[in-house]
Amino acid sequence: MKQFPTTFSVLITIAALACLQLVPPTYASEKSVLESKVDAFLKVGDYDRAFKLVNSFLQEQSDTPIGHTMLERVITAGSGFLNAADRKRALKLIDGYIQEYPAKPIGRAMMVRVLAADGQTDRAFTEYYRFYKLSETISSELLIEIVRGAISHSDNGVVIAAAETVEHLGDRGAVPALINVFNDMRRSILISDLMQIISVTSALGSLGDKRATPALIKGFKLYASEDEHVVFVWGPAATALGRLGDKSVVPYLIEALNNGNVEDPRNIVEALGELEDERASFILYQILKDSESYEQVRAALALAKVGGKFYKEQSVTALIEILNDDASNAQGRAAEALAEIGDERGVAALIDALNNNRNVSRGSAAQIRLGEKGDTRAVPFLIDILNSRYNNTVRWQVAQVLGELKDKRAVPALIRALSSDGGMISNKHMNKIHMMMSGMVQLRAAEALAKLSDERGVPHLMTALNDGDDDMRGNAAVALAELGDASIAPKLVEILGGDESIGLKFWAAEALVKLSR
Repeated sequence: MKQFPTTFSVLITIAALACLQLVPPTYASEKSVLESKVDAFLKVGDYDRAFKLVNSFLQEQSDTPIGHTMLERVITAGSGFLNAADRKRALKLIDGYIQEYPAKPIGRAMMVRVLAADGQTDRAFTEYYRFYKLSETISSELLIEIVRGAISHSDNGVVIAAAETVEHLGDRGAVPALINVFNDMRRSILISDLMQIISVTSALGSLGDKRATPALIKGFKLYASEDEHVVFVWGPAATALGRLGDKSVVPYLIEALNNGNVEDPRNIVEALGELEDERASFILYQILKDSESYEQVRAALALAKVGGKFYKEQSVTALIEILNDDASNAQGRAAEALAEIGDERGVAALIDALNNNRNVSRGSAAQIRLGEKGDTRAVPFLIDILNSRYNNTVRWQVAQVLGELKDKRAVPALIRALSSDGGMISNKHMNKIHMMMSGMVQLRAAEALAKLSDERGVPHLMTALNDGDDDMRGNAAVALAELGDASIAPKLVEILGGDESIGLKFWAAEALVKLSR
């Protein structure tokens, strides 16, 4: 028999090996089937069925890597959409994963996601601490998931902290959860829920997501039911609608004013001003002509934003008249409104009143608002307030505005505020509050100095972060994060994993997210 050439034999061997490679092993087959089914469920958003498939697979083959891979994929994609029973099963599976792979951060990350979705906020923060220790990575996504999950927490204080945090972070992904809370609360509002509904509604307005508009309109219209507690909904809801800028709500707001059944229309007037819709011009002009003092000021401010040149001139003229009337009890509010409008004629009148030490100079809101508008003409007046024995609740706001203006003229006053606990004590029983607000003055002064590139403020912020009360520590953490000081990250993570208050943990989470951006 003729022998095959050696070269031909080698080719046959290679071909045989290639054929063997084409036959998929059991593992590859399992991977293909499981992965394709899970991906199909995830693609259509059916997270529960995707999880149930992975759960069944792991019950039979707990040590197969593909099962763990698919578990990671499902939890990462849709932990927030799993039902309560599935979340409970998921926690058990993840715990098994962690036992098997204790050094892998992904296990802790999965645990954080499921605990966050389940509203177990404190435990989720603790697991985040463990995740960070393994990965040494700030995951803003995980922290935001914890905060979003806390919005549906059973404790009002936790919900308030969560709503404020998503508002500060501008997290629009939290809007659906906020809407759910708003819808649930407006059906049965208790006095104890007041701060919660205000925080949630404020967040919905500030985040600027128009998905919230239908719910807010319904909440606003509930005022007609005359429920004694529903009154707490319509005011914040009107304000939020104005912030959202959805002009479809204007007819509802005008109707509420025309009906005359609103005892305190200020939120509606302010909302109409924020919406800047000319349809509101007539009703606001009528309020301006027919009202007195504070209501007239509020209507003038709104009308200046809403109307054309004629209405703006009428508004500014009315406000200047109130400003120059020393017998009016609305001088301070008129000054603030003129600063808010920013019309040069009105601002000139305001500056003249301040320079001539008119009664309005005793106020502070106008100077602060002028500074917030970025007008550096406010700087000398703000420095005077900071240097004075003024109420500390005002002085800390002034220090903050001076930091935003970044005017070097403020440095000496800020250094003086940093080293002094000055300020006015209006009541002998208010010493504790006085000291607390004095600390806030020092904190804001330190933050302002840092923004002015003066390093003398940073050590004070560090001291406040380590030794202050919870509010001081939280504010210091956020200030340092906004300054980009990454050295505080380990300290913030320690707060999340320790026995600190839940409020301070939200401050720390906010600071960490800002650091990672």
